[in-house]
Amino acid sequence: MQILPINVVELVGVVLGCLMVLIPVAGLTARYALKPIVEAIARMREGATSNQAMQMIERRMSLLEQEMQQLSGLRDEVGRLVDEVEFQRKLTSRRGDG
Repeated sequence: MQILPINVVELVGVVLGCLMVLIPVAGLTARYALKPIVEAIARMREGATSNQAMQMIERRMSLLEQEMQQLSGLRDEVGRLVDEVEFQRKLTSRRGDG
């Protein structure tokens, strides 16, 4: 078996010539193959983010509803206090008349 000498310069030239064609082809192939996958992952993360945002909005709404209930209770108490003050004023004005 006879071993032929390898011309390194020609080998490098052939490899670089092949790579000049193969690198763009591999890039385009990867772009079209990976683009749908990347978009699907982005939509999935966006959906998770919107879900978290929705949960945050629901939590804020429940807190606002609780605050409104507390304010309604305060409004009722203020109304009773006003009625009591008017009653006390009428009592003191009758004592002054009598």
